Amino acid sequence: MEAVTYIRALSCMPGDEMSLAEREEKILKYAASHGIEITKSYTDAEETHTASDGFTRLLEDGARRRFDHVLIDSVFAAGRDVTAAKYVLLGTFFPAGIHFTAVSDGFTSRGKTVDEVESYFKAAHYKLLGCKKAERNAALASPGGRRPTYGFRKEDGVMVVDEAEAETVRRIFRMRLDGVGPEKIIRTLEEEEIPSPTGNCPWYRQLIRQILRDRMYIDEKYGPIIEPNMFDEVQRRFPERNPVAAAAIDSEPDEGEILALLKKEHRLAARTAERIQKDEDVRERLMERTRKEAQNAAMSIANAHAAKMEAYQRCRDADTELTRRELKRLSEELDRKIRETEAVLTECTAAEKNIPLAASADNPWLKLYTSWDGTRKSMYYSAKRGGLRETYWRDLLLKGLDPQEEQA
Repeated sequence: MEAVTYIRALSCMPGDEMSLAEREEKILKYAASHGIEITKSYTDAEETHTASDGFTRLLEDGARRRFDHVLIDSVFAAGRDVTAAKYVLLGTFFPAGIHFTAVSDGFTSRGKTVDEVESYFKAAHYKLLGCKKAERNAALASPGGRRPTYGFRKEDGVMVVDEAEAETVRRIFRMRLDGVGPEKIIRTLEEEEIPSPTGNCPWYRQLIRQILRDRMYIDEKYGPIIEPNMFDEVQRRFPERNPVAAAAIDSEPDEGEILALLKKEHRLAARTAERIQKDEDVRERLMERTRKEAQNAAMSIANAHAAKMEAYQRCRDADTELTRRELKRLSEELDRKIRETEAVLTECTAAEKNIPLAASADNPWLKLYTSWDGTRKSMYYSAKRGGLRETYWRDLLLKGLDPQEEQA
């Protein structure tokens, strides 16, 4: 039996601060006590979430059947996250007869069925979610009552600017003003190994968008980190934003344009409110469309993983440096696609929870625009402050309406 080890410095499990040397010692001790001879070790020693050179070599050699047993500390320190570990250990190695042992859990896939190994990964996934939830709850329960926004930190329960993170926020805004898109911003941050807001997770498209839209960065109470003029200019780079808010944040807004947009939004809100009163199936249609979108996203993730494995298999007999560079580039592109699609899945999960409110008369967008009395004064500041936020509730609700009804 050819046995190898995979050792990773950074775990995706909150609170796991075991060093690389400690993980290695634990694995080797287990191997010695079970009479397992280690023939090779694969290591990702960099303490960054994106470190994957060792994991990639492990996958390449596994595809070439150069070993038949892998020892790891835990599935939380096997690849960038549990999903990556599951893809390689269960989805790729296990069907090929390559087994794994997670030393910390005392779990081995040898002698197990697919369902048993699947259940093990499912339990690990829920354990990770539980720990992350506990971490968030602890942050919310800390002095100050909320988890600090990226760019800030708490000192004695008071929110203050974190200069290192604040400079990253400023860079993101400057890059966006220079015409740099979210994908290139992500590549720049990851190439420079700048930690994301959660520290152990990668940057992704939705996260960049959230930072670019967070008005806390221009709040005088906390800084501000970003100049209001810069913030407003960046908002104009979002084509999908609320047209009323778009007009309201202009430096010299045209009153006629704002009133026209308000009337249009008001008419749409009034028709929509009447529509949902008569149509009892809006909520069900929203649920169905959101679930289909989630299914398509899951399928896209599966296809991306399959494309990665196909690329590894195509290149398994090629040993040239050029081939390795091409393989790494393709792998990085697919990883970015996977992260983006995972963000879509996250949005779908949030949407399912928000659909009951979105499909009711209490929808924030409906309440805002059906209450408009026809004057610019009553809506100007509401549009400026809340228009971007209300767009989410409008777009979510309109997904459940008949397209012809929306345009009527």
